[in-house]
Amino acid sequence: MSETPIETLSYEQALQELEAVVRQLEGELGNLDASVNLYARGQQLAAHCAQLLAQAEQRVQQLGPDGSLNPLS
Repeated sequence: MSETPIETLSYEQALQELEAVVRQLEGELGNLDASVNLYARGQQLAAHCAQLLAQAEQRVQQLGPDGSLNPLS
């Protein structure tokens, strides 16, 4: 199975995959290597989601009253 590169995922896609990873980790008592790899993917997805949220927050902070983007000081 080919994994989509995390950096290409939207916030919604990454969050959906992260939720699936959590469900798998909670439900499976499978092989240790697979679980560790799944956990690592989940960590990367969580970091990607956090980065996208920070970028969105920065853009919101830059919005002026007229909807134009203002530089952050």
